[in-house]
Amino acid sequence: MYLRFDLPKKERPDKNKDLEMISKIISSSGESFKKKKSVHGMFDDKVSYDFILDDRYIKIFDFDGKNLTYCINSAKVWAWNCDHAEKDVYIVFRYSKNEESEKAFKIIESIFKDSKCRFCRIEEFDKTFRKAN
Repeated sequence: MYLRFDLPKKERPDKNKDLEMISKIISSSGESFKKKKSVHGMFDDKVSYDFILDDRYIKIFDFDGKNLTYCINSAKVWAWNCDHAEKDVYIVFRYSKNEESEKAFKIIESIFKDSKCRFCRIEEFDKTFRKAN
């Protein structure tokens, strides 16, 4: 199991390491996928995902070190994308609890949980992904 916060802060993986870890989880399931690809959205716009599989899309968010108040509108946009996607969408996030941004994170969490996406911590991705297979 991947527990990012068990590591000291300076040894924690960055988004590229997260992408590598998720690639390994998907590969071990035997599914084929594409990384960092875009699909056409409902209005023929480009919607970029970190992974595209045959039956689902995966988008990774890193909320650590961000002003989450500014991420709320992005969450609304992505929730809309999730609700109008042709496939199931997984929003995989990493976030270390921070008193200053906890209220904003709760809003973001509510937005995604109100959409059709599967919203899960990166540490829970393996379990969530395998349960869906």
